[in-house]
Amino acid sequence: MTTPQIWDVYRAAAEKARSTGDYGSAEQQWLSALELAEELGEDSPKLTIALENLVEVLWYQQKFSQAAPILRRLMRIYQRRHGKQHFDVGIIANNMAMLYHAWGKHADAEPFYLKALAIKRDYLGDEHPETVSIMCKYADLLLLLKRDDEARRLQDYVEQLRQSGAKLSGEFRETNGSAPARKDGATGGSGATESSSATERSGAKERNGSTGGKGSTEHKDSKDRSASIENKAGMGHPRPFPESVQSGGFDIQKGNGINS
Repeated sequence: MTTPQIWDVYRAAAEKARSTGDYGSAEQQWLSALELAEELGEDSPKLTIALENLVEVLWYQQKFSQAAPILRRLMRIYQRRHGKQHFDVGIIANNMAMLYHAWGKHADAEPFYLKALAIKRDYLGDEHPETVSIMCKYADLLLLLKRDDEARRLQDYVEQLRQSGAKLSGEFRETNGSAPARKDGATGGSGATESSSATERSGAKERNGSTGGKGSTEHKDSKDRSASIENKAGMGHPRPFPESVQSGGFDIQKGNGINS
């Protein structure tokens, strides 16, 4: 059997184990798949698939210290391939924030929430459920950081969005081979003009209690928001972490995960 064929065997075994909730066995299978994928090079889709699935089963097991460097590696890979403001970089940033939040490393979580929030606002607008979800988690984090005034302002803004029709949902964009186009029409890839100050602008909005200005009042319809862009190098898209892990015994909002 060739290396890709053996990799497929490990993948099938890992997915079967994951489907039954046997995350420990899934972890071992994905580690074996990752070892083979390393031979295929940094640009191999099999490498990112192995990394993404490995970090997911580590998340389910609360193995945060092992998952963190893998997520950082994925962040570097996606930024190199697609640019720092790409939608998929926003998914990885949100996962990083959730990991540090659940781990109890609250100060480390904040910059990743801000990065994820800036990217989701850029592509989806403030009223989209994915953007609202990040705002809610970030507000919870601010409370844990004893920044109650900032948290309350953000919570009040989320409530305004809900009253205007936005609904917080645990459902996220499906992995369908495409990512939504940015609201300004740019593709968000490595060839697109990157807004290097987007995260800083988002952070300033939240710290000042701003409700988003002009960008938050201009909302395109759902078809415009979900317009697809080319998926470079045949890569898949990262999956967001689930909002909660019922079997894991921890609550991300309380940040009471174990330091494993």
